[in-house]
Amino acid sequence: LDRRGYPQISYYEVSEHNLRYAAWNGTSWVTETVDAVNDAGVASALAISAGDRAHIGYYDATIGELKYATRAGSSDPWTIRTVDTGTDTGQYVKIAPGPAGQPCLVYYDATSHALRYAEWTGPAL
Repeated sequence: LDRRGYPQISYYEVSEHNLRYAAWNGTSWVTETVDAVNDAGVASALAISAGDRAHIGYYDATIGELKYATRAGSSDPWTIRTVDTGTDTGQYVKIAPGPAGQPCLVYYDATSHALRYAEWTGPAL
């Protein structure tokens, strides 16, 4: 939920094999595609930061990678980054903002059969 109490969700759009995002604006749902490259978003998790910024962690099933998407404002384009690469990493992702608002992700690495953790340590997003 954002500061107004409005819900936002990330989800996988099966027929197009892409990651989608939906936000309630008080009267209707606004939906959009976040990532339409490969088979993106099979598993996704969404966190909303204190400034109502959406942070999405998701699995790209085509290349077996964990990815992260965010944007500065609701009308800005999505910025997509690869968080972890491997032959099959990023499933069952969960995301939450850390103490400084940075994205923190927990996910399953099927290659090494391990639970993994990633945290953004770069400049503020």
